[in-house]
Amino acid sequence: MKKSQFLQDLKQRLISLLEDPVAANARNDRIRKGGNPLSDALSAFNASVSEEILNIDPASVPGDLSDEKIEAFKRRISFYMKENGSGCKEYDTYITILTTYLALVVQKPLHPSHVRRLEGNPPEDSDNRYYCGWKTRYIKERHSLCRCCNCLPWP
Repeated sequence: MKKSQFLQDLKQRLISLLEDPVAANARNDRIRKGGNPLSDALSAFNASVSEEILNIDPASVPGDLSDEKIEAFKRRISFYMKENGSGCKEYDTYITILTTYLALVVQKPLHPSHVRRLEGNPPEDSDNRYYCGWKTRYIKERHSLCRCCNCLPWP
């Protein structure tokens, strides 16, 4: 499948989800909560990724994705959300869309840089090389999303 078509499908799912009042409220509640620096950082990151998806022209994204890669990621994210989801189906769908975009379409880190630096003190990101202090520990888990993230483990 062309990445551009895959992105168009993700974008349409995101638009439909954000038009749903329950999903929009769940997303906005997460953004408004405040008080916890980690949650605030993740909410801000998720909001920026959401805006990126809504504003990107799918035709500008080159490349292909194999059906096998898409299906493997769907299985992995489904398992991950069952184990670690928020309990709000709409919000978990929102996170699934964002994570799918980051992992499969643009191959960017699944977390903001300062969250990835909370452990292990990795070097600064540069030249499209991203580092994560958590990856070494969590990549060993059976359905770890770290296996789909383009960050390099540190140390």
